[in-house]
Amino acid sequence: MLKSPYLQPVEQYLSGKRYGMGQLRWMLYGAYGFTGKLITGEASRRGYQPILAGRDQERLRSLASKHLLPTKSFSLSKQQAIEEALEGVDLVVQAAGPYAEVGEAMVRACLQTGTDYVDISGELSHFQKIYRHGAEASEKQITMIPGCGFDVIPTDSLAAYLKERMPEAIHLELAIDSLTQLSAGTAKAATGVIVEGGYRREDGLLTNVSLGQVGPNVRFHRGERRTMAVPFADLESAWHTTGIPSITTYLAFPPGTGWMTSLAGIAQKLLSPKPLRRIVNAGIDLALKEKSANAKGEASLWGRVTDRTGKQVECWMKVPEPYYYTAVAVVNAIERFSEELPHGVLSPTQAFGIDFALSIPGTIRQDRFPI
Repeated sequence: MLKSPYLQPVEQYLSGKRYGMGQLRWMLYGAYGFTGKLITGEASRRGYQPILAGRDQERLRSLASKHLLPTKSFSLSKQQAIEEALEGVDLVVQAAGPYAEVGEAMVRACLQTGTDYVDISGELSHFQKIYRHGAEASEKQITMIPGCGFDVIPTDSLAAYLKERMPEAIHLELAIDSLTQLSAGTAKAATGVIVEGGYRREDGLLTNVSLGQVGPNVRFHRGERRTMAVPFADLESAWHTTGIPSITTYLAFPPGTGWMTSLAGIAQKLLSPKPLRRIVNAGIDLALKEKSANAKGEASLWGRVTDRTGKQVECWMKVPEPYYYTAVAVVNAIERFSEELPHGVLSPTQAFGIDFALSIPGTIRQDRFPI
């Protein structure tokens, strides 16, 4: 059985840098995307002044004029341009995706310039890549935290909490129930996930499974839902956080839509050619230009661990609207850089603790099924 190379108490990492919030110079790349705008608004509301960055200078100026913030325009296609843009920057928040396509460029630039890094990705392939840089980040005294938003912050917390309740667990299951309309960025990332196919972790190794494989019926806050296996980034992050060797992640689907699982394999074949995927992504941009996020929406999460005897422990979480959650969580995470943080590539829980997920208003965790 393969063991997680990063499974160790946070205290065993090298001690990290500490910034005062007035001293921290941070950049938000992808500021004019849907989630980027929410992060910008939340940061501005708290009195912070991030550098707003992205490829499109006009869109940056339009956003910056509303918040009186500085801007910097550059593309992630030229490595030297990224490194030059990061001069004098302590921390970058990467909010532009799909991360499978553009995430590695910013990570490499941060490693070259000694810049701390945070992103909001939920893409498994990106997590696999960034964790390979763990030793280099530690050696260079850089803190890198992928998945600083929904879903990874609450699911990672849930995984760690269940591990505490059952230290001998050998199997972890996580499921999400959310009716939130996707942003264009999330929808485009989802097309990449479909092409990559299904995965689960078995004995420490990622294993291919059929995409859309039917999972267990799970009781959520909105009622019981059928689920299907979806390769969330937790297959990587939760393994590094908990060391639990076998992990499966699920997404709930509404009643009467079970037939959609049979289309997963067809969609995978159709989206495999890159030219067709580009056409689909262009259509996504047109169809999902605007959406709204507010604290009134919510999502439910469920987790279960099992030991060798078959004994099981469950836990539930409820969080506010996922994009709202992400915006608040990112700024909360940035504020934690005023404390001493460990170096290396870390999950949100490894960096900030199990209860960091509860710092977002409206988040609750329950050991018993809510009645």
